[in-house]
This record gives sequence, structure tokens and C-alpha cells, in this order.
Amino acid sequence: MQFVTTLISRTRRLEHHLHIFVAIISCRMLSFLFKFIYHGLGLWIFTLSLALAVAEPLRGGEPASLTISNGDASAGLGRGLQSEPSSDEWLKQDQSALKSWALSLQNQTYNIKLRWLSDNASTPCAWYGVQCGVSEGVARITIINFSLFNLTGTMPSGLGRLTGLRTLNLANNNFSGGISDDIGNSFNLKELDLSFNAFSGNLPKGLFDNCQNLEYFDVSHNNLEGPVPHELWSCSNLQTVRLRNNNFTGDLASSIAQQGSFLKKLENLDLYLNGFTGNLSDVVDSITCSSLAHLDLSFNYFSGVIPASLGRCSNLSYINFQENDLAGTIPEELVQLQKLESLGLGSNNLFGTLPESFLQFPALSAIDVSQNFLSGVVPKCLSEMPSLRYFVAHSNNISGLIPLELAHAPTLYHLDLGNNSLSGEIPPELANLTTLRFLRLSNNQLHGSLPSAFGNLTSLQALDLSANNLSGPLPSSFGNLLSLLWLQLAENQLGGSIPVEITGCSSLLWLNLRNNRFSGTIPRDLFSMGSRAGAEFSFIQKSNDFPPISFGECSLAQSWIPDDVVPFRNMVKDLRHDQCRQRWVDMLTGKKLSLGYWQLSNNNFSGPIPMPVTGSMNLSCLLLSNNMLSGSIPYNMDEVPLYNIDLTNNSIDGPIPDIFERLAPTLQSLHLSYNRLSGFFPSSLNKLSFLSTYNFSFNPDLEGPVPNNASFRNFDPTAYLNNSKLCRWADATQKPVPQEMKFCSNSSALGLAPPRMEGRNGFSKHVVLICTLIGVFGAILLFLAVGSMFLLAMKCRNRHFLGRKQVAVFTDADNDCRVYDALPVNLFVSVTCFGSLKALTYSDLVLATDNFSSAKIIGDGGFGMVYKAKLADGTTVAIKKLVQDGAQGDREFQAEMETLGRIKHTNLVPLLGYCCLSRERLLVYKCLSNGSLDDWLYESEDRAAVLTWPLRLRIAAGIAQGLSFLHHQCEPLIIHRDMKTSNILLDENFDACLTDFGLARIVDLQMSHVSTVVAGTPGYVPPEYGETWRATAKGDVYSFGVVMLELASGKRPIGPDFQGLEGGNLVGWVRALMKADRHTEVYDPIVMRTGDAESLQEFLALAVSCTSADVRPRPTMLLVSAKLEELKLRLKLEEPQTNTSHQYSSIISDIKDM
Repeated sequence: MQFVTTLISRTRRLEHHLHIFVAIISCRMLSFLFKFIYHGLGLWIFTLSLALAVAEPLRGGEPASLTISNGDASAGLGRGLQSEPSSDEWLKQDQSALKSWALSLQNQTYNIKLRWLSDNASTPCAWYGVQCGVSEGVARITIINFSLFNLTGTMPSGLGRLTGLRTLNLANNNFSGGISDDIGNSFNLKELDLSFNAFSGNLPKGLFDNCQNLEYFDVSHNNLEGPVPHELWSCSNLQTVRLRNNNFTGDLASSIAQQGSFLKKLENLDLYLNGFTGNLSDVVDSITCSSLAHLDLSFNYFSGVIPASLGRCSNLSYINFQENDLAGTIPEELVQLQKLESLGLGSNNLFGTLPESFLQFPALSAIDVSQNFLSGVVPKCLSEMPSLRYFVAHSNNISGLIPLELAHAPTLYHLDLGNNSLSGEIPPELANLTTLRFLRLSNNQLHGSLPSAFGNLTSLQALDLSANNLSGPLPSSFGNLLSLLWLQLAENQLGGSIPVEITGCSSLLWLNLRNNRFSGTIPRDLFSMGSRAGAEFSFIQKSNDFPPISFGECSLAQSWIPDDVVPFRNMVKDLRHDQCRQRWVDMLTGKKLSLGYWQLSNNNFSGPIPMPVTGSMNLSCLLLSNNMLSGSIPYNMDEVPLYNIDLTNNSIDGPIPDIFERLAPTLQSLHLSYNRLSGFFPSSLNKLSFLSTYNFSFNPDLEGPVPNNASFRNFDPTAYLNNSKLCRWADATQKPVPQEMKFCSNSSALGLAPPRMEGRNGFSKHVVLICTLIGVFGAILLFLAVGSMFLLAMKCRNRHFLGRKQVAVFTDADNDCRVYDALPVNLFVSVTCFGSLKALTYSDLVLATDNFSSAKIIGDGGFGMVYKAKLADGTTVAIKKLVQDGAQGDREFQAEMETLGRIKHTNLVPLLGYCCLSRERLLVYKCLSNGSLDDWLYESEDRAAVLTWPLRLRIAAGIAQGLSFLHHQCEPLIIHRDMKTSNILLDENFDACLTDFGLARIVDLQMSHVSTVVAGTPGYVPPEYGETWRATAKGDVYSFGVVMLELASGKRPIGPDFQGLEGGNLVGWVRALMKADRHTEVYDPIVMRTGDAESLQEFLALAVSCTSADVRPRPTMLLVSAKLEELKLRLKLEEPQTNTSHQYSSIISDIKDM
């Protein structure tokens, strides 16, 4: 019975398990059935898409008919089931390929716009810069637009896997190295734009392996070189080819001739600024130009004549053949180009006359035939051309009179006939050209007077009549020219006084009357000129009316520059033709608003210098040398943010006013020689950190010590010739010149003139006795006064706080002891602290610095004094007291400080806190015990000897990492703008930290009277800042390169070391030695003794590339840092250990004990 019961129980259990098993099998069968139905539907959709795909051409073209048997269909369907990805899978493959490419790039540079790399989204279609679309019936990535992403490094391969891509735009980044040729695998690509990068090497021919769909190809503004692969010209759908501004070479005609028959759709061919060669006739004949509308072959080496066959290109609207080796005459056949709007033939070797057939161009609006050998007269037909707006024919051999008919040109806007052989008088009838904005007739043989009728040209913006034989007065009617920005009348024989009416030219920024015979006083209201220039610039910007071709901007910019003086000197030296247009447009749109000038040198002006008026914010250069001006220098000259003051060779007398503290952010040149100035130098001269040239010679009544700080630190006696009453400090560095200057005594240092003892006949003993008694009595009074002031100062110092509403006394180096009713709101303002700094108040900082005692000063830079302070808890900090102006509000300052306080990096000096109190701006920094790199390099030979080559390399690598962090990883990115050795601090282990980052922007915000201040120190400022006045990351790279050269050479960037040497400064000197293959002469003996030849040479080559005069070849700080780390690792440098620290500490102690 028990057996039966057990059997039944087990049978029921088995039955239960069977039910479960059947249920599971049923569920799985049902799941399988659903999957089968789902995949069957998918298969049906897939076969339908295949059928649709067969009905359409694969990559464009006409519909194709294709017969497929059942067997073929089955076989094909089987292959599709096995290998063809679905639409989602295609998109996932694209996503994976793009992410892999971007990750390779991210390893080289960090970019916030690629933050989607950490995004786990299932589709890339929402990624920044990415768009999806349908390609061949499936969803794919079709557009990638990463322009202006600030991407750097070499371009990774992998984009060729995106075969659905139609548009790839990587323009306006910082890619370097070669272009990856796997892009040629993207056979659907229609637009490829790699312009405005730093790609180098040859253009890979693999780019054009599958270019049958390519319509737009742009690699302009790179460093590509060599011949262009002839495969490019086989891309039959090409409409636009832009290769401008590279280094391509080769015979273009032979290259195109191999494939040129394919170029039937070509509309735009732009080869500007390369090295292409060949005969122009062959090039034109090799192109099927039926669709060609834009042809720019300028700035190459094409030769031959302008072919008559060009007339068959009937759709041409733009031709630019400037700056080639073309000869011959201008062919009459060009008249067939009835759509032509712009014709550029300048800077060639064309001869003959200007053809009268120009009249038959109905649409021609811009003609440039400048800098050729054209002769004859100005064509009268110009007055009948219905669309002509720009006519530029300067620098030819055109002669004769200016035709009166020219006054009837209906639309003439810009007329430039300068530097020819025109003669006769200027026709007053030209005043009928009411549309005229620009007129240049300079460097001709014109004579007579200035037409007063020109006062009716109320739209005129620029007038240049310089270097002629014009005489007579400046017409008062010119005061009606309210739109006039630039008046250039230099190098004539004009005379009389400047009419008062000229001050009505409210837009006039640039006035050049140099080398004439003007006399009388300078109108007192002349400072009011240019006050409304901003309105005229706004009008120009809104109209955006500039010619489509270069039209002599280099020549115009050269004329615009008033002289070879700062801040224009760099423009004179470095202005290149590829920059000229942008410079000129910058001028006419107000980006040079702060560079207004008066150039009135070499005339006969007399009387005082006019007093500046409030609002004269656009004047930057006051050039009044070689006149007969008298009186004193205006005491309020600092109302104007001047860059250059030149009063040489006048009769200016009186003391030099104390005006230079407010001029410190801008003043770069100060010339006061050959005058009658007297007295002592004002202390504010020592604030001029950006001054690069100065001269006080031949002012025999100047006395006392010469300035010795900031830009005057390196003493130059040639700036003080024939000033016998001056003295210099004993520790000043003097250039070796015949005339020595005496050293200052204590009395001179105190500003006391030495007693004058005269024993000539006629002086009685009584007079001598009286003078002696007066002197003694005066000395006693002086002693009592000084003693009283000392006691008062000591009393003030000991009465800091006496209660809650107590009297607080603050002493300041520039002011007397002042007593304030100091409420707690003033004394106990909190210091905003970052990190571990304990709670502080303003009063704590006052106490820690002994009320900002001069004894606590450890630094004096362009941004303010730095004080060493020991807080109550024993922490030693550095407190920077910013230059005071008060224009910046607390909110803006606090926002900047909060940003800087969040920046943390091993090689950046951390900001520990800040404090605002009224106009006071105090910054609290970590104090690094070993001071600045500048001190160690230049204070003494013993200190410099500590800096061995491995240590110098480690310092350079550390600072490169800090600067790279600021440029590439900070949010927002920070440009330092004042990179120099005195801003590099060293800790106890000689680890380098960069300081003062971010402060240039803060000072910009404070200086309300300066429209644009580019911070920097002479010797470190890159050359392009003199042209653009914009700080850039590449500008920091230049400054860092100068620091590298200092580390290698042990020489300052400028100074007496380079007197008479080639180059004139450290950068120029090193380049000259490198060019002569004498690089070993660059190195400091300490460096030579402790370094190896290979690393030194690579270090120097890197420094030279950083200091390239051209911005584009300079590497980024990311690349510089990587290279320095490589050099450091090669030397097997280790992080400083304890024994190394003891070694340095011992050396430092020995040096301090000396």
C-alpha cells in the first residue's frame, strides 16, 4: 500500500513537471513564432527597399533597368540576410566610426564641443555638429560640420568609413600635419572644406579616388605644398576649387591638360597666393570655361600675355590676375565679357594705354591696373561707364592733365591715380563727384592751390594729395567735410595757419600735414576733431561697401601710416600683401579707432600746445617735432590715452608734468629732446612699463636722478645727452659711450639741488654771508619739518584701531598721512577666500603688510605692487595691490576673481583670496619662496649658476604645462597677455609656477579711458600686436618662446647686449646666428657646460618656431608642452627628491650669505 501511494505521488509529481515543461516549450515556441513573424516583416521591408534601390541609380545618374531571375533573387536575398546591415546598424557603424575618430583627436586636445563623446545616446543625430539623413535608402550620418571647434593636433584617419557622408567641414581649426587620404573612401561626398588650418605636406591623391560626386573642394589657407595631383581635375562634377594661400607649385597648364576636359561644370577656380607657374594662355585654353564665373590666379608666377581667347568665357564676372609676370597690352577682346564686374590686372608688366573699350563693359564696377607700365592719359571714357565705382591706376606712367570729363562719372566711389606723372592743377570740377568717398592724387606733379570747392564733397572719407607741389592755404571750407576720416597733405608747400573751421571735421582721426610751411598757433579746439568718428565707422560697417578685389590696400596702408614710429613701426616692417586688405578694412570699420594721430612735424607752428578736452579718446599719437612751439606741456595731457608723444626740437619749457601714471597702459614712445625743460623727473615716469623708445637729450636745465624703474631699468645715456645736471644710480647698467653720467649723491636722491657758489666780481662779502645765514636757517627749518613729519607718521602708525567707531590711520607711499573716520563697514570688509585660507578681513591685510609698507614690497609689475605678508596664523602670502582707477564695478571684478579662484594647476600660482574696498583691489596669492625666474637669471652670476640646463629645461616644461592648461583646458580659456620671466615664480624645489594670468583682462576693465589695451612687456610682445591690437593664444606662444630663448642664452629680450648687433633684440639676434649656422654662440656658458648638444639644439629650434614673425607656423602650447616633456624625459629628469631640495637650499643659503 505504501508502495502504491509512493508511486502515485511520484506520478503526479512527474505529471506536474511535464505540464511545466510543456508550458515552457509552448512559451518559447510562441516567442519563436513572434520573432519569425517580426523578421519576416523586416525581410519583406528589406526586399522592398532593395527593389526601390534597384529602381534608382546607386549614386546619381539616369534610372537603370535590371533583370533579375528568381534564382539570382534568392541568392542575393540570402547574401543580404547574411551580411547586409540594417538601417539602425548602418547608423551604429557610423556612430562608432565617428566616435573612434573623435576619441583619437581628443587624446591630442580637449574640446568642450566634443563633450558628446561621453554621451551614451543611441543615435549620433543629436550630437553637436552632426546631422543625419537618408543615404541610399538608409539612415546615415550625412553632414559633419566641426568648423570653428578649435580642434588641434594631427588629423586622425577613420572618416572614410562614413560612406554616407555628403558634407565634411573642418574649416577654421588648428589641424596640423598631413591630410588623411582615407576621406577618399567617402564616395558620396559632395562638399569637402578643410580651409583655415595648418595642414602641411602634399595634397594626397587618394582624396580623389572616388570623387565622382564632389562639387565643392576647399583647402585654402593652409601650408600645403608641392604639385596638385592631376586626379583632382578628373572630378567631373566639380563646381568650386579653392586652393588659395598655400605653397602649391608646378605647371598648372600641364596638370589640368591631362584631365581638364572633365571640368565642364567648373564655376569658381581660386588659386590666389601660391607658386603655380605656366603660360596663362595655356591655362585658359586647358579649361572648359563655359560655366566659369570666378577666376582668381593672382599672386602666382604665371607668365605670357593676357590671352584673347579669354573672351570666350562668356559667364566670367570676376577676373584677378594681379601679381604675376604677365606682359603685353590689355586685349580688346575682353569686351566680349559682358557680365564682367571686376577686373584685377595690377602688379604685372603690362604696357600700352588704357583701352577706350572699357566703355563697353555695362556691368564693370571695379578696375585695378596699378603697378604696371601703362602710359598715356586718363581715359575720358571713365566718365561714361554706367557701373564704374572703383578705379585704381596708381604707380604707372600716366601723364597729362586730369580730364574735366571725369567730373561727370555717375557712380565713381573710389579714384586712385597716385604715383604717376599727372600735371597741371586739380580741377575744381571734381567737386561734382557727389558719390566720391576716396580720392588719392599723391606723388604726382600737380601744382596750384587746394580747390575750396572740395568742401562740397560731403561724402568724402579720405583725401590724399601729398607729395605734390601744391601751395597756398588750407581752405576753411574743408571744415564742412563731416565724413572725412583721413586728410593727407604732407610733403607740399602749403602755408598759412590751420583754419579754425577745420575743427568742425568731427570724424577726422588721421591728420597729416608734415613737411609743409604752416605757421601760427595750433587751434585750441583741435582736440575736438574725431569725436564723431564712431558714427562714420558705423555707417561704413552697415553699408559693407568694399570692392570684390584687392585694390591697392598695401599702398594705401603705407600712406596711412604717419611715420616709422610706434605703434605703427611693426606695420611698416611686417605689412604683407595678404594682410593689407584686412588692415585697410579694419581701419575703415573702426577697429583702429584708438590709433588717431596728429602728424604736424616739420612746419613753423608756434605758441602753446592746445589743452586736451574731455572726450579726446581716439588720439594716440601727438607728433609735433621740429616746430617753434613754446610754453609748457599741458598738465592734463593724461586725459588722452596716448601711445606716442614727440615734441622734439621745439621751445617747450617748464617742468615735465606728473602725468604718466594714467598713461602707463598705453605710452610706448616719449621724445622730449632739444627743448628747454627744467626741474626734476616726475616719479610717475617709473610707471611706464610699455615704453620702448624715449629721449630727453639737450634739455640742460633738467636735474636730479634719471628714472630707473620699469622701462628705464636698463640705463641708456644716449637718451640724456648734454644734460649735465642729471645723475644716475650707481647700480644702473650703462652702455659704453664716450659721455659718462655722474652718480647720484644722497642729496640728489632727495631731490635737492647742490648749492651754487659764485665768487665773481661784484658779489660782496655781505651778500655771501646773508646767503650762508639763509642756507643755515633753511636747513634748520627743514630738519624740524622732517622731524615733525616723522613723529606724526609714527603716531599715525601706532593708532590703528581704538574701538568700534574708532579713528584708523593709513599711510600711503604717494600721499600724506590721512585720518579717516573708519566705521566697521570699511575696516572689516571680508576677504573672499578660496581653499584652505582662514577667514580674513581687509584690516588683517593692512596689519600683515605694515599698512603696505615699502619695506614689504617684493615685486613691482605693470599690474601693481606685490607685498610679502605674514598673516596672524603664521601663513606667508603675497598680496598684490592692483593699479587703481576705479572704473570697474565691484560686480565685474568679483566675477573675474571667482573665475580665477577656481583655476587649479600645479604650474599656476593659486589665487587664495581677494578683497574690494572702495577703489582698493587686493589679491592674495600663495607666496613661493624662491622668487622669480627673472631674479635667478639676472640678479647675479652666482644665482644664474644654480640654473643648470636640466633645471632650466624642467622650468620651461612646467610653465608650458601651465600655459597649455590656460589655453586648452580652462573654461573659459584664458590668454595670459604678459608672459615673461618675472611672472614665473619658483618654489623651494625650483618647481615653476606662472602668475598674473587673467590680470590683463581685469586691468582692461578698469582702464575706462583706454578703448583697447593689449598687455605685454617690450621684448615679449609679438609683432602682430602692433597691427591687430588683439591678444591671442599664439601671442602667448611668442612670449613663451622669448622666455625659452632667455633660458638658453641668459640674455634679456632687449637692452644694451644687442647694441650694434644684427637683429637688434634677442629674437632677431638668435635668428641671425641660426641663419649663419652659429647657434652654439647663443647658449649661456652655464647651459653649454651642463647640457647636451642634441637637446639644446632641439630646444632652440622649438623656441625659434614659437617666435616666428608669422602667426600661423607657431605651434600651440599643447604641442610645445609635449615636445618639452619629451626632451625632459630624454634627459631622464626625475621629480625633485629630498636630497635635491637640500642641495638647492644649501646653495641658496650660501648665496644669501654673500
